[in-house]
Amino acid sequence: MQAKSKLVENFFLSEKQANSVLDMPLKRLTTLEKNQIDKDIKNLEEKKNYFQKLLNERELLLKLLIEELLILKKKYNVIRKTKIIKNINQNEQLETLNNQILEDFINKKTKLYIDNRLYLKRMIFSNYKKSFEVVNKIIDNKNIQKFICNIEKNIKLIGITNTGKVFNIDWESSINKDYKLDNKILGNIHPSEIINFHSIKKETRNYLCILNSDGRFKKVLFDEDMIKSNRSFTITKLKNNFKTIDSFISNESKDLIILTSIGRIFKFNLSNKFLTPTSKQSQGLIIAKLLPSEKIVSCCTFHDGENIFLISKQGKIFCINSNEIYCSNEYSLGYLNEKNQLKNDYFLKIMASNHYLDIETNKNKSARLDLNKLNFKSNKSNFLIDFLKLDNDEYLENCFRLENFLD
Repeated sequence: MQAKSKLVENFFLSEKQANSVLDMPLKRLTTLEKNQIDKDIKNLEEKKNYFQKLLNERELLLKLLIEELLILKKKYNVIRKTKIIKNINQNEQLETLNNQILEDFINKKTKLYIDNRLYLKRMIFSNYKKSFEVVNKIIDNKNIQKFICNIEKNIKLIGITNTGKVFNIDWESSINKDYKLDNKILGNIHPSEIINFHSIKKETRNYLCILNSDGRFKKVLFDEDMIKSNRSFTITKLKNNFKTIDSFISNESKDLIILTSIGRIFKFNLSNKFLTPTSKQSQGLIIAKLLPSEKIVSCCTFHDGENIFLISKQGKIFCINSNEIYCSNEYSLGYLNEKNQLKNDYFLKIMASNHYLDIETNKNKSARLDLNKLNFKSNKSNFLIDFLKLDNDEYLENCFRLENFLD
């Protein structure tokens, strides 16, 4: 009655109108609410029975889990970026993770390289392949590579200085990040003293070969003690103002070629029959007798029949087939061709055709050279300076011989 009177008072309705408003909607609302409550009770009862059945019947539960997991798999169908490690020992956790990262890098053919700023970095194979898209062309402001190798298990990375020191680079402990070879790693070694980096397979019999500026050559077995050592050590003792000029790792399957400042070339068979290994304490053997003003410039290994390239400071390149060069095991004076003579210039590097060359000029320009793609005319010299169009006052400041891993 109170609701009816308020409707009449506030909305100026008649008694009949007020009764229509109050009677009809309330009857319908009551019926709808009752039906909804009955329906909810029934649904809840069904759910209760179903969940109770799931708890009681394991097969039904497993079936439901499989269905839901399949739905999730379809919804989130992406490759897992991490690996599940079973029964991991907490003390060996870091080593295990590093091994997994190493395996992943190996499977992806990832490269390990050191650039001219002495940063140790990784490069995936696709980027390495892409770096050869622009070759034999000078570009501005590019960090060139001093060294590159495949990431593999059981390899040791070492550096060689012009003072005859060998130092270790612990690349495995920080395999997942790039870092600079700073004073903490190099110790008292100045970056300008470093002439080469090498990777050594621990399970292979390797010889570390050193060539000094006085023509003295030393071939030392890189033994188990050297493999295990993390400290730097001296591989050759230098006298007067002599320096270590070049180095390489040999397994006796290649030959050696040496270049001097006047363009004289010495060619040797690297087998132990002709060049006997020495101890770490020995002085080595003088295999190239030099003229008073002549100095050793560079050396490299090669296979019979390969083309050999001579690179000068002003960017000249000479190509000689290795079969044309006399073997210095028999002809001690070496090989000298008048076509290889330079005026107001001198040689920087010698390399075989299975390598490429990263160069840097004094004007902060650089290039990656694939010398096999240059057209060398028969019996004539072809000059890189014409090909790259170096300026009159421009010259090669650095050049690094690098192994080719594209094949």
